[in-house]
Amino acid sequence: MKVSAIIPTFNTAPFVSRAVQSCLDISDVFEVIVIDDGSTDDTLEVLRHISDHRFILLTHHDGLNHGRSASRNLGINKAKGEWIIFCDADDFCLPHRLTHLFKKDHTNIDGYYDLIEARTEDPALKDDDILKHQGILEQIRPENLFDHLVSNKESWFNIAGLTIRKSAIERVGYFDEALTIAEDTDIIWRLAQSSIIVSGEADSPIAVRWVHPGNSYQDVSSLNRGRYKFYKKWKNLLPGITLSKQAKDRINDAYRYYHRRMLINSAFNWFNNK
Repeated sequence: MKVSAIIPTFNTAPFVSRAVQSCLDISDVFEVIVIDDGSTDDTLEVLRHISDHRFILLTHHDGLNHGRSASRNLGINKAKGEWIIFCDADDFCLPHRLTHLFKKDHTNIDGYYDLIEARTEDPALKDDDILKHQGILEQIRPENLFDHLVSNKESWFNIAGLTIRKSAIERVGYFDEALTIAEDTDIIWRLAQSSIIVSGEADSPIAVRWVHPGNSYQDVSSLNRGRYKFYKKWKNLLPGITLSKQAKDRINDAYRYYHRRMLINSAFNWFNNK
């Protein structure tokens, strides 16, 4: 089981070395691929001081910012591992990230999902809703996973808790580079739709989401635009996919909600600029 860790980074100098080291500390990780997405802070300087034969630093051909999806796709393309794990540059893996998986027979399995936990040192964020979600607690049959994820707003797993075959990612067409928000949910839904993904059944969370004021979810306006684009995509896909009524209703309802938010925001901006 050869595993490649993929870490996209953009202006994460205070955190990125912790993320990289957490992956290097897992002996079963074959390589740690960091993709700098046009950072303008000291991120590249920090990364150039990392010395480990498993560490690989990539940049985009033009050195510019292309977004998380394009960065992850670049890393996946270069990865030599049969299996892929993801770690955002401000998060980190826990030492037992892969331990339980090496006890399993992976025949006919495309991927595993496990719990993660969220931590923060910022008192202002202690009660934030994001700290209350860690992943799917129950085991879902793989043939039901796609509908389950789409149907249940409160049932999801973080990409940091996903261990997936590279071939499964290639089969669904990589990350959608047109999405800047919910690109991870998008690929998880597509993987669940076409792959055999099961609970890894880890005894405890396997990675940490680090919650801080710089997280992208703090920008509400960008979140709304990104989620509108995500649900618009899936609304347009509905005629060609098999889903329960509950799942279809969730997509349609979410699309209408974010469409209204976009209209209200446009009207607000028009009024203020009048």
